[in-house]
Amino acid sequence: KAEKQKHPGVNDRMASTTDPEAAVITRASSGRILGHKDHRAVDDKRGVILATQATSAAVTDEGMLPSVLSETIFRQGVVPEGVAADAIYGTVDNYRSLNRMGIAAYIPRQRPSSQPGRFSKEKFTYLPEVD
Repeated sequence: KAEKQKHPGVNDRMASTTDPEAAVITRASSGRILGHKDHRAVDDKRGVILATQATSAAVTDEGMLPSVLSETIFRQGVVPEGVAADAIYGTVDNYRSLNRMGIAAYIPRQRPSSQPGRFSKEKFTYLPEVD
């Protein structure tokens, strides 16, 4: 937390005077924008939106899967057999959550991050003699 206070993000330093719940995010195509995100569950077979939640644009997509799924189950009264989603949702927490609920996950796993401090498994060497 001390590091975050030293170098706060743009949303810690600034807020919109007209929409304080919005957040600044950076897109490669359009630069910095102020906005929101809509996270939703859709029945693709029938083309029906089952649940939707609006958040600030700074909220991560992958962290919203459990919340949107819970809303879907609560409102529809049915636990889906499976969930299909983009790789951004392919986190260990999401796989575990779906597994505990008996829901099949049709979600590709996330690619290793290129962010500083994160490493793919290819960056590690197994040494059985010291295990």
